[in-house]
Amino acid sequence: MANLLIRARRTARRARLRGAALVVLAGAGALGCGGDGGTNLANCRITGALTSTPRIGAAPLAVTNVLAVSGVGCDVSGQHAEKPLIGDSIHLALDFGDGKALALDPYVPGTPALHTYAASGTFTVRATGTVLNPHGDGTVITAWETEVEVN
Repeated sequence: MANLLIRARRTARRARLRGAALVVLAGAGALGCGGDGGTNLANCRITGALTSTPRIGAAPLAVTNVLAVSGVGCDVSGQHAEKPLIGDSIHLALDFGDGKALALDPYVPGTPALHTYAASGTFTVRATGTVLNPHGDGTVITAWETEVEVN
């Protein structure tokens, strides 16, 4: 799992340099996905994207963070399967990268989470979402990152 996180973080850094928000698997257990017993939750992810607007500006900078989620995708028996979320909510933890954090439980996808940066610097906004797995038992955890630059 440690190697997977290191590779994911490197890929995330490269994507941020191109201005993209990237889905990064943050962790999962070895619980079944899809009920076939041969696929674990490491093959599942929440399908979505984190946006922070604006991403560049002068302090104090008020930023709107939105996580748009469409469902949960799993690779089951060599096939990719996408299912909608169970219910309307996701458990969301936001780390704004400046020592402040926010937990939204439940979080309705698309609801804005506002944060104001008082000091200058480059901050990594990290959103970690947890949902019930619609493909089987357990939960799916996925993280997204984006950067905010405050002048």
